[in-house]
Amino acid sequence: MRSTAFSVSLVVTNVIAGAAAAQDFAPPPSERAPESSAYAVERDTSGEVTYASPQMSDRGQTASFIAYNFGVPLGSVRDFTANVSPIGVELQFRGWVADRLSLAVSADWSSFVDERPRTTYSLENADVTASTYNSVQMTNARLAAHYYLAQGNIRPYIGPHAGVGWSWFEAEVADLALSDSQFSFLLGGELGALFGRDPSVLANVRYSWLPAADFLGVVSNVQTISAQVGIGL
Repeated sequence: MRSTAFSVSLVVTNVIAGAAAAQDFAPPPSERAPESSAYAVERDTSGEVTYASPQMSDRGQTASFIAYNFGVPLGSVRDFTANVSPIGVELQFRGWVADRLSLAVSADWSSFVDERPRTTYSLENADVTASTYNSVQMTNARLAAHYYLAQGNIRPYIGPHAGVGWSWFEAEVADLALSDSQFSFLLGGELGALFGRDPSVLANVRYSWLPAADFLGVVSNVQTISAQVGIGL
C-alpha cells in the first residue's frame, strides 16, 4: 500500500514539473506577435525570440516619372538624319497589377536634325541635287507592360510596348522646303530598372518601330533606339 502511494506521488510530481517547464518555455505576452501581425515569429534553440520582416508587396502601387530621352535613328530614317538626338522628354505613369507586373502609359517627344551631303530629290517636274538640312520631330503615345525580374530597392524589368506615333519630316533643299507628316502605329520592347523607392530613379533602353512613316521615298519607316533616365514625381 505504501509502495502504491509512493508511485502515485511520483507520477503527480513529474506531471507538475513538466507543466512548469512548458510554462517557462512559452514566450511572455510582450514577446508574442499579435494574431493579426504580418511578422513571422522565429525561435532558436536557446529560446530567443526574433521577428522576420514581412515581404514587401508592390501590388496596387503607382508611380509617375519624368525622363530625359537620348535617341539614335536606325534603318532608312538614318539615311535622312543620322545624328543622334540629345533633345527629348517623356512623361510616364505606372500602376502595379501584381508584385512583379506593372502597366504603363507614356507620351514622349524627340527631335532629330542633320545636315546631309548633296542628295538628289525627285519632284513633280524636275530633279533637285543639293546639300540638305533635314529634321524629324516625333511624338509618341505608348502602352507598355513591365515584368520585374526582382523585387527590392533595385527592380530590373523587361517588357513590350505598343501605341501610335506622329512624325513630321522637313528637308530644306537649296531654296526649297519640303515637308510632310505621317501617323503610324508603333511596336517595340524595352528593358531597364528602377532604383530606390519614394522617389525611384528610372533607367531604360527602348527600341521603337513605326512601319507606316515614310517621306520622299528616302524614309520607308522609322526605327529608333532611345535611352531614358528619369525620376519619380
